[in-house]
Amino acid sequence: MSHTKCIRCESIRIMNVESYSSESHYLSGVNKEGKNWSHSGLCPAPFGASWGEAFTISFCLDCGQIQMKFPVRSLDLETKSSDDDVSSEENE
Repeated sequence: MSHTKCIRCESIRIMNVESYSSESHYLSGVNKEGKNWSHSGLCPAPFGASWGEAFTISFCLDCGQIQMKFPVRSLDLETKSSDDDVSSEENE
């Protein structure tokens, strides 16, 4: 996921952040129903090239735009139960 121009302002000042780990990544968020979810394990698409050991994100140093197409479809992580290595809790 390497961009040469910003998708918003067309600046060439793009910061690419890549993280590699043979252990696991930790992600968390809130789904459309307002429930918290978290994930420990391999990095899910679309945050890596595919499910795997690499996490990649790019953003513009001029306008701050994350270089990714939005909206992101609901992630499988958002709907899995804690039995599937994803925990969901109600927002307080």
